[in-house]
Amino acid sequence: MRSHNILEMLHRSVEKYPDRKALMWKESGTYTQITYKGLWNRIKDFAIGLKALGITHEDKLAILGHSGIKWTVTDFASASLAVVNVPIYPTIPAEQVKYMINNADVTSIVVEDEEQYQKVLETNVDLKLIVIMNTKEDFVSQENVKSFEEVEALGAEQPNDSWEKDWQQLGREDLLTIIHTSGTTGKPKGVMLTHANILSNIEGALFWIFELRPTDTTLSYLPVSHVFERLAGHFLPLSAGGTIAYAEGIETITENLLEVKPNIVTSVPRLFEKVYAGISNKMNEASPVKRRLFNWALKIGEERYEYYLNAGTEQLITQDYLPDSLYRKWKLADRLVYKTIRDQLGGRN
Repeated sequence: MRSHNILEMLHRSVEKYPDRKALMWKESGTYTQITYKGLWNRIKDFAIGLKALGITHEDKLAILGHSGIKWTVTDFASASLAVVNVPIYPTIPAEQVKYMINNADVTSIVVEDEEQYQKVLETNVDLKLIVIMNTKEDFVSQENVKSFEEVEALGAEQPNDSWEKDWQQLGREDLLTIIHTSGTTGKPKGVMLTHANILSNIEGALFWIFELRPTDTTLSYLPVSHVFERLAGHFLPLSAGGTIAYAEGIETITENLLEVKPNIVTSVPRLFEKVYAGISNKMNEASPVKRRLFNWALKIGEERYEYYLNAGTEQLITQDYLPDSLYRKWKLADRLVYKTIRDQLGGRN
């Protein structure tokens, strides 16, 4: 049965897998985690806290920060209130932040830290509420400036009788988010995406492309402000009850791969090019025998990929698209070469 909105999508995972790990992130040098039940409770508290501070369905809320648990909580909490959220890259300057805030008619914003807060202040835009995810010890709350924890605590104190009923009324055609284009051919344009736009992509991917399992772990390193990561590395794993582990950054991705041991990584070609370049450099220094073995395994992989591209739907479902002779060579190449590389990327299939 199709979900009516992304809250229902997530809630199904919460009901099926309440004690499974939903999110993992680095804290004080160690990966910590939260279960689906714990994530849902934080979403509920933050949403009710926003509502208590006057945020309603008439508002639009920007999210200015890096991927992480508080970004995810904000995303679902705002959606549960029928508040359209507007993701903004934390790396862009104040001038562009101002443009996107005005272009999308943003009335409130959640920012990552006080550096991003100062950037918002530079815009001189009049905002109803500013919430700071990570504050310093000397942070002083103001009437329209609150810490993330304050909002959650406020929500936990409020009655929540209508919250669940309210998000259940959301339909697939309701507007969910406004994501800006990169602006390479002019000023960035705000693209309006409904719950259906997201859900139909998830449904199509799970039916036609691959099957996600609740035991799957995804390493997320791309900015969730971008629609690709938001869909493939954010909504999609949560729809299946999988685990999202956030990388600390592109510079630590090798270390994080070994720590998290994911079996799924959503990526752009540049990362795979760097991996290939690193392996090629090592092969240049290897013995002639190892170089020949690597080149042979590379050729087998390319042949397998050609068969994959030309396989029919039934063959892809049964995974029976390789000739027996090539399958045996591929299994040998996996044991001699691919496994060694895979171990350096976390080790899981």
